[in-house]
Amino acid sequence: MQGFLNKTFGGLTKDYYLRHFLISLVFPAIFLYAFHAANRPAQFGPAFLLLSVFAINSLLFPYAYYAYQSVVRSIKGERLIIVNVLGLLIGKALSIAVCWAFAIYIAPFGLASLYFRNRRRD
Repeated sequence: MQGFLNKTFGGLTKDYYLRHFLISLVFPAIFLYAFHAANRPAQFGPAFLLLSVFAINSLLFPYAYYAYQSVVRSIKGERLIIVNVLGLLIGKALSIAVCWAFAIYIAPFGLASLYFRNRRRD
């Protein structure tokens, strides 16, 4: 069981995981600021559920983004695509937002990919 966890959750480098985890904390910060600015008292049940979804999505985001990048890398290959900076930034922000929002569904593919990649190395 320890080998399985090391091959999946430990499959990303620490700097890659930390960098993408810090990027993923932007979305809960934005949502929590918006909820706080609305001056609505939160009930315990929905607030706990919302915070747990934020935590799960933020923890799984690096694996979801790894799966997304793997798919894009396999489609794009070694080709160079030239776009303007604004289009690149909007596309990047949109892909990060979608990967964070659906991290609980996308991350299992990234974890499976990491497991099979690291299984071959052993």
